[in-house]
Amino acid sequence: MYRKIQRKLLELFCVISVVAIILINFVWADIPEKIDNGFEIGSLLNNLALAYLSSYIFYLVVVVSKERLAKRSVYSFVYSNTQKLVESGFEVFEIIQRAQKGDKLSFEVRTLTFDNFDLLSRKVKINSTSNTFFISNGGLYPGITGKLVYDAGFVMVNKIIDEILIFNFYLDPAFIAILAKVKMHPFQTTVKQLNNIANMGTFNFYKDHIYSYLLLFREIEKYNNEFNFKYIRLSRFE
Repeated sequence: MYRKIQRKLLELFCVISVVAIILINFVWADIPEKIDNGFEIGSLLNNLALAYLSSYIFYLVVVVSKERLAKRSVYSFVYSNTQKLVESGFEVFEIIQRAQKGDKLSFEVRTLTFDNFDLLSRKVKINSTSNTFFISNGGLYPGITGKLVYDAGFVMVNKIIDEILIFNFYLDPAFIAILAKVKMHPFQTTVKQLNNIANMGTFNFYKDHIYSYLLLFREIEKYNNEFNFKYIRLSRFE
């Protein structure tokens, strides 16, 4: 808000300077002096207006253009990293879905209902081996579902949010508030219980926290597509 007011004031003074230069040099130039030292005062005002106009042009060329380029870079970074954040949040559900044994249910993360997740979460144990594999000591090993959920939904999510918040000066307060909701979500606490191979329960016990966490990432994806992407374009013209 402050920056917008500042920019409007600079533009207003620029207009005043242009008007003053035109009046002094073309409109009032041939009018006889009506006050003492009128010519000297006119010359002073003309020089001040020219000086301000020169400074304003310098400001546009050097300061504004660099700031615009920096904004565009920041918003591009924020947009792409927010996409990664959403993918990491959605991966929590995908990991659980891939870990099913026997007859498998299949749902789409963006349309998954709570009832769907209730059914799915009953089928998967926290300490079950997943169909997601990782490489260790030259071998290929299946991951433990709870550990994979912890890595994607807690470790990666918080890492990406911290990277985005480096540029909080440029971020919309509404977006920062959504990221704060992720950081303070109950899942951030309960997920630590999933990173325990001795936990033999199913994900159904944690279904409320996991599903509401998923809804947050849907909200983030919607915001990213509607606003963060828009800011990339707006930064070219501000």
